[in-house]
Amino acid sequence: MAPSSTSNRSRLTDGTPYWRLRTAVTSSSESIPSLTRVEWSSPELPRRRLPAATEIDRLGGMQSKDTVLHVDLKGRDPDDGATQVPYEKGAALLGLIEQTVGREKFDAYLKDYFKRHEFQSITTAQFLADIRAHLLTDKNVEAKIRLEDWIFRPAIPDNAIQPKAAQLTEAGEQAAAFARGAGAATLRTKDWSTQEWQYFLQDLPQSLTTDRMAALDKAFGFSERRNSEVLFEWLHMAIRQHYQPAMPALERFLLSQGRRKFVRPLFEDLMKTDWGKPEAKRIYAAARPSYHAVTTQTLDAIVK
Repeated sequence: MAPSSTSNRSRLTDGTPYWRLRTAVTSSSESIPSLTRVEWSSPELPRRRLPAATEIDRLGGMQSKDTVLHVDLKGRDPDDGATQVPYEKGAALLGLIEQTVGREKFDAYLKDYFKRHEFQSITTAQFLADIRAHLLTDKNVEAKIRLEDWIFRPAIPDNAIQPKAAQLTEAGEQAAAFARGAGAATLRTKDWSTQEWQYFLQDLPQSLTTDRMAALDKAFGFSERRNSEVLFEWLHMAIRQHYQPAMPALERFLLSQGRRKFVRPLFEDLMKTDWGKPEAKRIYAAARPSYHAVTTQTLDAIVK
């Protein structure tokens, strides 16, 4: 999801925003962010770099049929297909196509694509016909991309690109410094974007003492953050460490935030612990009336 505004720190060194492209082009005169700059991890990178790693585990691993882009939902609840896979794997495929055919050709294809399919939904078969007719006209180019492997097979093909961002590398280095014993107040975090804070928190050790958690909270005010993405990462850590000072923030978040991408993992985390089970049931009982039916359908099977 893109941030609401673009600051200098929310861009890569070449000035390109590094969040994933999520919105349609509304005017043919608008420039299109480079899809080669999206944050995506190849299968060789550490699992903590895969934003959908937890989701993939939940689906049964990389070879699960639910990691297929053209997912088979026959006889199943359509909501079963509402995972992060179409976003993450789909973004990686688009980035690979752009890198293979070149930015200029890809931009032109996207602009024309939106004109051809304005206010329409299309099927996978229609998408394949469209891209083959208007962009991948050379069968050798399509073979290099391995389009059908990406769409009809599970897991991430080994030709996935691996973009890098200096800012995210720096965030990881600051997490490593803290892990080595550096004080939280000494870390270089000025003007960090949401993505940098996410990477920092994801890269911290899996186990931290209460004192080290408290030092982070004091230095950066994580428990009082209003940014849901950053607060979610912090609360995920807080549950894992049973960091009691963050529990009021966790309850406020679960009572006020209904997005399944946030609440499901946090309730799952709570239900994995003896101390967290009663808390999960208590909070869910209060939050459930305000949640969307799709969310409660998911959580009813978890918080029981």
